[in-house]
Amino acid sequence: MTRRFPTRPSRRAVRNQLAGYAALANGVVPEFEAARKTGPQAEGETNKAIAKWRALKPSLVLERNKRRLAVPVGYDKPVMLGWMADGSSDWIGWESITITPSMIGRKVAVFVGLEAKRPEGGVVSKEQEEFLNRLKDDGGVAGVVRNAEDAERAIEAWWGRYK
Repeated sequence: MTRRFPTRPSRRAVRNQLAGYAALANGVVPEFEAARKTGPQAEGETNKAIAKWRALKPSLVLERNKRRLAVPVGYDKPVMLGWMADGSSDWIGWESITITPSMIGRKVAVFVGLEAKRPEGGVVSKEQEEFLNRLKDDGGVAGVVRNAEDAERAIEAWWGRYK
C-alpha cells in the first residue's frame, strides 16, 4: 500500500492548501504562509529519555504538556491549543501510591482533573472520559463540571471515598 504522504503534512502546509483552494474559488491570488525554519529542540534528547523511562513505571501516568499557538481553519487569529496553565511543567501526570503507616501525618499531593463544559450541552469525548476514569481509579479528583457547584461536588465525592 502506498501512502499519499510520506509523513503527516504540517499545519502550515494544510493551511496553505486550504488558502489555495479558497483563492481558486474566489479568483484571487492566494496568500501563502512562509515556512519557518526550526531545528532540534534543546530538550529533545531529555524528552526521549523520559519517554523511555516512563515505560518502565506501570504506576506512573506521565504525558507531555503540549501547549502551542495555532490558527485553526476558519480563525483569523492564533489560539492556544493544549492543556494546563502557564508555567506548568513539560511533563505532567500522577503516580498511584498506597499510603503506608510510615506516611501518616505527611502531606501527599492528589492530582485534580476537572473537564469544563458549557452550562447547556457539551460532549465529553472518549479520550476525556478515559482520562477522567483513569484519574479517579488511581485516587485522584476527577469530574466534568459545568459550574462551581459541580467542581465542589467532585472534591466532596473524592473525600467521601476516604471517610
